[in-house]
Amino acid sequence: MVGNSVAKAVLGATSAVVGITTKIMGAIRRKNAAYSAEQREKMKNFNQKVQEGIGKLSAEQVKSQGTCLKHWQKLLAEKTVNR
Repeated sequence: MVGNSVAKAVLGATSAVVGITTKIMGAIRRKNAAYSAEQREKMKNFNQKVQEGIGKLSAEQVKSQGTCLKHWQKLLAEKTVNR
């Protein structure tokens, strides 16, 4: 009888540990799922801002590059003439 009660106590303790571990793992999974959804939303917003920035930057850069190219062509022409 003593062996039987010890076995029941060990089994009960093991079940308690498994139950607690399962609850902890479930909480971690839920937290990770919420974190992942939050991170996905943040990344989506970030990517959208980057795309908008690229669109704005491209138009400005095209204009700037054209002006810069003309400037350098002018300087190069002056250098060539002055040689």
